Amino acid sequence: MLIKALLVLSFILNVFLAIKTLRNKKSYKSILRSKEYSNERKIKDLSERYDNLKITHAKCIKDLDSLRDQNYNNQSFNEEKKVITDMPATAERVMENVDNSFLEDEKPIIINLDILKTSKTLIYLPVPFKERRFAKEDESESKKTTSLYIVEVSKDKNEGIISLIESADLSRALNSPNIYLETVCDYENVYSPDAKGIKVVEKGKVVLEGQDWVVKKKIRIKFN
Repeated sequence: MLIKALLVLSFILNVFLAIKTLRNKKSYKSILRSKEYSNERKIKDLSERYDNLKITHAKCIKDLDSLRDQNYNNQSFNEEKKVITDMPATAERVMENVDNSFLEDEKPIIINLDILKTSKTLIYLPVPFKERRFAKEDESESKKTTSLYIVEVSKDKNEGIISLIESADLSRALNSPNIYLETVCDYENVYSPDAKGIKVVEKGKVVLEGQDWVVKKKIRIKFN
C-alpha cells in the first residue's frame, strides 16, 4: 500500500510540474510577443518621425530658396534704381567736361627736331668688283643709273644693312646673275632666264674693312 501511495504521489507531482512548465512556456511566449509588438511599434513610430523630418527639411529648403530669390531680386532692383538715379548727374558731369574742353585754349604743338634727326645715312653701290666686296670709292650718297645696292650705314659704326634696289634697272643683273647677284646674294628659288623681276626676302649685312665694304651676310632674294 505504501508503494502505491508513493506512486500516486509521484504521479501527482509530475502532473503538477508539467502543468507549471506549460504555464511558464505560455508566459514566456506572451512576453516575447509583447516585446516584438513593442519593437514593431517603435520602428513604426521612428519611421513616421523620419518621414515627417524629411518633409520638414524639404519645406525649409524650398522656403530658403524663395528667400534667396527674393533678396536677389530686391538687390538687382536697388542697383538698377541707383543707376537710373545717378544717370542725370553723370550726364551733367560729362557735359561739363565737354564744355570745359571747348573752352580751353588750344595748346601749341611742339615738335622736337632732335627726334627727327636720323642717326643713320644711306649710300648707294654699283656692282661688286669681287666676291662679297664693294670698293668704297664707288659709293655715292645719291642714287645713280649704275646703282644696284643700297646700304643703311650707322654714323657711329663702320657697318650697315645692305639691300638690293628693287626699283633699279635689273635687266643687266637678270642677264648676268653670276656677276651682279651671286657675289652678294643667296637665291630663295632657282634662277630662270624668264624672270622679270627680283624680290628681296631678307636684307644682308656689310662691314667697312679698310677701303672695301665687305658682305658679312648675303642678301636673300627671290626671282619673280
